[in-house]
Amino acid sequence: EWLGIKSSLILFSQFGVVGGLLLVWANDGVSMTIGRVLAGVYTSLCQSLVPVYNSEVSTYSFKKFYGGMLGVSIRCGLLSSYVLGIWIGYHWLAVIYLVLIVFMNLNLVFLPESPKWLLKKGLTEKAEKASEYFYNIPISGTVTTATDNNITPQGTTLRHKITNYLKWPVLRPLLVCC
Repeated sequence: EWLGIKSSLILFSQFGVVGGLLLVWANDGVSMTIGRVLAGVYTSLCQSLVPVYNSEVSTYSFKKFYGGMLGVSIRCGLLSSYVLGIWIGYHWLAVIYLVLIVFMNLNLVFLPESPKWLLKKGLTEKAEKASEYFYNIPISGTVTTATDNNITPQGTTLRHKITNYLKWPVLRPLLVCC
């Protein structure tokens, strides 16, 4: 709670990086087992943090969509690793795993912390900027309280909501699912 979800994801991804590096350069069963354990710890931590981050930054109408996308991403990743495992060795699968972790971390560096967490910490100005980033609306009066579980932009019309579904900000929380 004191670190924030975004910072926690970046910090915990180091387990995945170390585990992936151990898998890439594994010469024996011990280093491969340690690499798999570290990769598993990273995956389990991400599975618990990503839905919370997505629910905090998404509008109410997209919460179910983003919640379901994590499961879809996991299943697609498992399927692709099984299919790719037919043609390439585990060392190359570990390289792909590392590339995906680096891609996620690069995306996380540019994403702001969730407005709800920033408000809980009393960082109202940063929360308004984060709200503008995620909701793509002017920052004044966007977020008022941190106790609201469904932070939504104030003063948006149905037409504004529908046009926002087709814009880039809708896809931003999905970058965390990689």
